[in-house]
Parts: sequence; C-alpha cells; structure tokens
Amino acid sequence: MSRRDDKTSEEARPALTRRELIGGAAGTLGLAAVAVAARPAVAAAQTEGCFFALEIPEFFSGTFAHASGLGSETVLTDASSEGSRKVHGNTKWGDIELKRGVTASMDLVAWRRLAEEGGVDDARKSGSIVLHDPAGSPVATYHFVNAWPSKVHVSTSEEAGGPCAWESITLAVDSVTRIR
Repeated sequence: MSRRDDKTSEEARPALTRRELIGGAAGTLGLAAVAVAARPAVAAAQTEGCFFALEIPEFFSGTFAHASGLGSETVLTDASSEGSRKVHGNTKWGDIELKRGVTASMDLVAWRRLAEEGGVDDARKSGSIVLHDPAGSPVATYHFVNAWPSKVHVSTSEEAGGPCAWESITLAVDSVTRIR
C-alpha cells in the first residue's frame, strides 16, 4: 500500500480522541470493552498517544494515560570479607501509579473502600498492565501479584487540552514481572 493510500484510508477511519479513550472508555467492576480506533504506527521509542490498560480478570478493566513504578530494585550490600565488592541483597517492588482523566465510574473508589473497610487481604488482586501503542496494539505486558489500592486521589491538570482533573490510583504490589 502506498503512503498516499495509507493517508486516504486513515482519513476515512473514525478516530477516538485521547480524552475519549482515557477518560470515557474505562471499565466497570464487571466486563468492559475498550474501543480503540486504528491510528498510524509510530517509532517504538515514541510514547505520545500510548496508553495503559489495567486488567484484573472478572474484577476491573480500564485505561490510563500514565503509568509509573513498573519495575523492581535489588538492594546492594557490601561484602565485608571481600572489601568493597557489592553483593545481591533483597529485591523490592515499588508502588505502581496509574493516572487517567476523571470519569463517572466509582470502581476505583469502591476497590479502595474494600481495602479500607474489609482489610487489605480482601482487596488483593493479581492482573496485568498492558502498554498499547497509539494504534491500540499491545507492546508490553506487566503481570503483578497481590495488588491493592493504597491510595486514590484526584488532582487538577494544567495540561492544555487535557482533562480538567486526573484520577490516580497507587497500587502496592508483591511483585511485577514483564511477561511480554
């Protein structure tokens, strides 16, 4: 297909705005569908237009504009008998923070309330966070174990053209592994 044909077919396709995708397409505590319109492919290193899908089977599905904390750190210690040689210590996983435009959905608040009222053990869930490119194709999948919402908050946005407020959720996790 020529570049010209690509452009013509792209113009004919309906496209969701970033605001519609991130703010309005979030799921509920049941099954949810996220519609993603086809968009032109971009270089792998470019992140503009990418989004993250939080998937917890039979519990929650929704999309987010930003994600951070998907990784681990191994604490290094000095081996006293070997001078300044660094050795492996404990591995720890940071908290995951997800942000999206505020929606009418109360799902994240309900999950947080479960952690507050029912205790953390009742709220622990395992699932995945999937990074999607601007065309909606999955790029990477991070599986997390025993996550629970340690914080839900709303902050205003000064980003031009963005939602008027961001809803954020912080997940405490036992582990995170990139599986794809």
